[in-house]
Amino acid sequence: PRTAQGYPPPAAPPRTAPGYAPAPGAAPPRAPAYPTPAAIPSGAGPAQPRYGAPPPTQHRYGTAAPRPPRPPNVGPIPPPQSGFPGFSNGMPSPGTPSRKSPRIDPAQMPRPVVDAAPLRDPPKRFTYSVDPATAPPPPTCNTIYDHPADDFNVSPRYVSCSSSTTLANQAQHKRTKLPLSLSVRPLAKRRPEEHPLRLVDFGMKGPPRCERCGAFVSGFATFTERTWKCHLCGHTSDLPEWYRCAAPGGKRTDRFERPELSSCSMDFLVRGDYCARPVQEPVAVVVLDLSFDDQCLKDIVGDVLDVIPHSKLSKLGLVTFFGDEAHAWRKSREDGSNAACCVVREGFCAVPSHQWLGTRDVFAKTCEAALEAAPALRNAALLLQGVHGCRTALECALDGLRETGGRVFLVSRSAPKGLDPTTSLLCNSVHVSVDAFWLDSEGRDQPRFARELGELCRATGGVLHYSDCVDLDQFRRDFAQCTDGYFPSTDEVETGVAVVDGAEGCHTAHEATLKIRCSTGLRVQQIYGAGCSLSKDELNISSVRAATTFCVDLERFVNFEAGKRIYVQCALLYSDPATKRRLVRVHNVCIRVVAKPSEHYKTVCVETAFSSLVRSALVASGLTRALYIHDELADPGRMQISGDALKKARDTLQTTCVEALYEYRVACAARSPPGQLILPESIKLLPLLVLGAFKGSLLRSASPQAPGADACERAATLELAMASHPAWLCRCALVRGYLFPRDVGSLNPIPASASACAPLSLLDCASHLYVHIAGGAAPDARTALRLSCGAATTGDRMERIDAGLNALREQMARDAPRPPPLLLLDEPSLNGRASLDAETRRQRRRLAARADLLIEDASAHGPPYVDFLCGIHRSIQQRIAADRAR
Repeated sequence: PRTAQGYPPPAAPPRTAPGYAPAPGAAPPRAPAYPTPAAIPSGAGPAQPRYGAPPPTQHRYGTAAPRPPRPPNVGPIPPPQSGFPGFSNGMPSPGTPSRKSPRIDPAQMPRPVVDAAPLRDPPKRFTYSVDPATAPPPPTCNTIYDHPADDFNVSPRYVSCSSSTTLANQAQHKRTKLPLSLSVRPLAKRRPEEHPLRLVDFGMKGPPRCERCGAFVSGFATFTERTWKCHLCGHTSDLPEWYRCAAPGGKRTDRFERPELSSCSMDFLVRGDYCARPVQEPVAVVVLDLSFDDQCLKDIVGDVLDVIPHSKLSKLGLVTFFGDEAHAWRKSREDGSNAACCVVREGFCAVPSHQWLGTRDVFAKTCEAALEAAPALRNAALLLQGVHGCRTALECALDGLRETGGRVFLVSRSAPKGLDPTTSLLCNSVHVSVDAFWLDSEGRDQPRFARELGELCRATGGVLHYSDCVDLDQFRRDFAQCTDGYFPSTDEVETGVAVVDGAEGCHTAHEATLKIRCSTGLRVQQIYGAGCSLSKDELNISSVRAATTFCVDLERFVNFEAGKRIYVQCALLYSDPATKRRLVRVHNVCIRVVAKPSEHYKTVCVETAFSSLVRSALVASGLTRALYIHDELADPGRMQISGDALKKARDTLQTTCVEALYEYRVACAARSPPGQLILPESIKLLPLLVLGAFKGSLLRSASPQAPGADACERAATLELAMASHPAWLCRCALVRGYLFPRDVGSLNPIPASASACAPLSLLDCASHLYVHIAGGAAPDARTALRLSCGAATTGDRMERIDAGLNALREQMARDAPRPPPLLLLDEPSLNGRASLDAETRRQRRRLAARADLLIEDASAHGPPYVDFLCGIHRSIQQRIAADRAR
């Protein structure tokens, strides 16, 4: 019989192989490895994939163009000898042009669906239930999650699983190379159409809890009239008399009347032992760098005062620094007098808290005095060699907040040198959160400073807002988002019964502790995110916001019975600043156990799995680290982006991608010929996400000797990625291109390639929005776009451009840890500049960064998507050939 071209004679296909059609009286030929779309009958094959890719037939992508004949007895094509830094062999070299393989059609390669019209199209609806277990919509989609009437599970709005199932056999699940992880966002903002969280109050005794593992009572537990069996550890505990009820078949008859039994997410109002001290008041200290010019200082102080509402409940303080000196300011009187500062050169506050913390109006008077004294303080500063003033100012603010706790807002222009790793542990112990706004106008290329500051913010639950220029509009948006819900807008806290007992918990909390409990046979391997770990399954966080996300990697050590269910409970103990309450938010997760690998692959969420793989690669390579309260201090010499660490992270991520796709071939498509590119429907976008991470700001290659002018920005992005939602992380990797509409409406999605971009285009990489104006753009549209981006020019605005930008920003606001900066790249204006001043260099650097993000094109950081997928397929073929040779 005749065999397929390019394969040795022993690799004959089975008679059940797809495309096998022997002619009468002739030797049975084999069809090409990649059937044409015309050969696919209409309506045949699996259902339309959820990402909108062309309907695949048995998950094979490509055309039927025959390969050129190869000499007999020739094996697979050997990989080239050179490759990209961070890539294993099999990738083309940077100078190699994109080769269009005759066996893969780029138009049919898997790509995600981009929400083209968030203003016009209604959101999709998804009902989250345990059975049947289905993969939820991608977290980047516009979705409303409906609460089922029965057999409920946790809403993906709060907890998303890498897979809603797990294999019964432990070794078989480990061979899939896919993580069993959870993405927990406990205080996420729900849509108004979604099921609200109910408040449960059991009085001073608190909610019923398991006597062995401490789990909170849940609807997944099994009840009798007097006892209940924990759904996690299986221990049987007695019920108090006031909580007893008839429970035929293990289900209570009043379960639909009790929020803790009829829903997987709820808030418990707690008192007594849950409160070690009174609920923290809204206290904040602004640490301001005086190296800004006088006009910038006035604008920064004005933006801060405009965002903070007028309320007598807020307490504010001011600390300034310049050079190597810090200044602790005593609050002024109501008439603006008596404001003075104390020069600080060591990490303590010389002013008592009652003399430097005042109301918002008193704080405004203190800021006026500081602005008047700024020139004199600059002239009198001693430029000593040693500890930087930024560190001294931070330590001064922390020392003043030891008794009250609160938040610190650092606004700096100079590099924050000299930060000690013990500072983050000190902030966590006194419940102080640090938010940093680094307006870096010099474009520094030392990522160590950004990593130190970003790690300090992440350890305390804050965010590092880095900008490579003094953009005061972006500072105002960042400051407004990070203070949203923290400062009260009234002079009194409403404490009525209707408010305290009926209000849902807020989306900004402090003094928080996260605890993860699992079923017997599961344990927490690692928690990535904000805060410092007390243990592997417990975190302390000074501040938790709506976008704060924790990635929980689970580890199995026993086999489970197929058809059973395993459970995970996430409990966050926190303080609500709006109502002065202490609450526990509980989310219960149910995971089904299946026997077949094919059933498991159907329920995989590639976005959640990818976010777990990225965080694991970052920590394993040393680019970031998990923070422990009782851990040894990190070596300051390692606080830098190293080329070896980047290469290790890239190699780890690419190897995991190849192994995961290979294991699917072995488990579910072992009889398919090796030449066929088979991608499982659930994880078919994994190679695209991996390549996007290589070419984007997450894992872009760099040299240890020359880290690049954007090294600080990339280091800040890595710290954001450790505590961000999978939707934001995937948007960083999967860059999206848009064209501005011709009429009023949303942006029109395009491929991320230079050939698809028109004179007016936008590139969304989650951390930034690149608005590109190329040559040939209409003058009126160019002027309107410059006005929409905040450029100082004259002309008329266009409604279609403003509507498109607002629609995209509204869509991104759900999951972004910070508002993405809008970067205007006006290429015609740059071409006319002869001098290379600071602004011109910054614009050219941004143009180069935008070109590197085009995932469909080749760049110095990675091949085009077509060549990368061919290299992944070649690596899988080599592994299959090696297995057959054994």
